[in-house]
Amino acid sequence: MSKKKIWIAIGIVLIAILCVGAFFVFRDLKQEEALEDEMDQIYEMMDRKNIDIEGVRSLLTRTIAKGEYQVVEKALKQYLVDVLDTYEETLALLEDEQMTNLLTIENYKTDGPDFKNSKEYINQTTKSLTDLKEQFVNYLKQSTVLSYIEKTNVESYYVEFYKELALDGTEDFDDAEKTLEKSIDDVLALLRDCDRVFDFLIQNKGKWDIQDETLYFESDALTIQYNRLIDNAIDS
Repeated sequence: MSKKKIWIAIGIVLIAILCVGAFFVFRDLKQEEALEDEMDQIYEMMDRKNIDIEGVRSLLTRTIAKGEYQVVEKALKQYLVDVLDTYEETLALLEDEQMTNLLTIENYKTDGPDFKNSKEYINQTTKSLTDLKEQFVNYLKQSTVLSYIEKTNVESYYVEFYKELALDGTEDFDDAEKTLEKSIDDVLALLRDCDRVFDFLIQNKGKWDIQDETLYFESDALTIQYNRLIDNAIDS
């Protein structure tokens, strides 16, 4: 084979290698772009005050990437699933119908005068909400966010890409975090006030009665004290 033909053959091989390399670079860039768009959409949905949980879950349960990028995607989406699970569990407690019925005449009749069930409910709900608040705050720590990718064996480049996607996104959770924490704090304050009402009723057992769906005390002084406690609970 002449030298000219050899150089032509080498040139063709080099061009083929460059084309293949360019293809993989282009493919990786497209995957990164697609993941960035996907995560931006999820973060935007999760940062709303009223989160579309079903909509977010539909995005978190699908995969759009391949290879190492899929590892990154699954790690980050699993982190967000865990955050969303905690959010849902918290929301269920905040919207519990039993809580709204604590200071009703019906509850006074069924659980009074000792209010064991009501006080137990308050204790359990207070502990659950406090634990969930701590969990939610912990999820927003950088060490927790990164722990999901650190469990995998991907190369450092993909770890850095995960950090870029994850840490940029979680910084946008401020509104949701503040809204949730305030809601929890408000409910914890309400539960404390309800507990004070029950303590008052227990301490004054035998000095109050229910007639025609209305609570009556044996003295105006007790009525005033009770009304003040109820006002505090309403303002919580």
